[in-house]
Amino acid sequence: MKLLSKIALTIALVAGITAAAQAQISYTGTTYTQNANSFLGTSATVPVGWAYAFTGTSVFNGVGTGTSGTGGAWAYGLLGENSFGALRSGTPGNITLSVNFTNSTGSTLTDLVVMFNYEQWRYANTSGWNLSGTGGLTGVAAVNSADFTGGAIGVNGTPTSIPINLTLTGLSIPNGATFGFSWLTTDASGSDNGISVDDFSLSAIPEPSVYMLLGVGLLFCGQRFLRRKRA
Repeated sequence: MKLLSKIALTIALVAGITAAAQAQISYTGTTYTQNANSFLGTSATVPVGWAYAFTGTSVFNGVGTGTSGTGGAWAYGLLGENSFGALRSGTPGNITLSVNFTNSTGSTLTDLVVMFNYEQWRYANTSGWNLSGTGGLTGVAAVNSADFTGGAIGVNGTPTSIPINLTLTGLSIPNGATFGFSWLTTDASGSDNGISVDDFSLSAIPEPSVYMLLGVGLLFCGQRFLRRKRA
């Protein structure tokens, strides 16, 4: 009985880990935002739909400001205003930050506005982020070109921020399909930069609810027109 219980527990744990790894954000058409303030630099506080992956050892270092040279995932921030941070080194290897969505709007997504900030908290060289679209955004040039190249000049612990605003048009993401974004740390010789992603938002243009309201309005106007003609 003890052996069976252990087997059942192991299966449950594996299933839970798999479910967590596959968790996605159900995008219903309203603006989605994530300011990362709840992320505390631990695996347990990574928000649903977001994920870190490492080619080496999985390392989460907690909250920091870029003054530490320890590699791994960091919640870079000050006074509770955190961000999704990473510092590449030989131990964690390449670090990937990603967010994944499922189109739950009931219609095909054709146009999106995506905004976020790149931040640099530690300064060493030109290492940064390589951004790619995933799922329904795979190969979208506007996404793939929005990379970040860091700089060696700055004061560790004093962040610099670069706002990114992407308008993605001509998309065709069917209802029920997945899409997302993946930020991969880039490597340069020597110590790498402490970098992060913050204040992410995603909006459909126009939001599907606008189409619904427009349809209701046209139906109402049509009914009034028919009533007038009959009168």
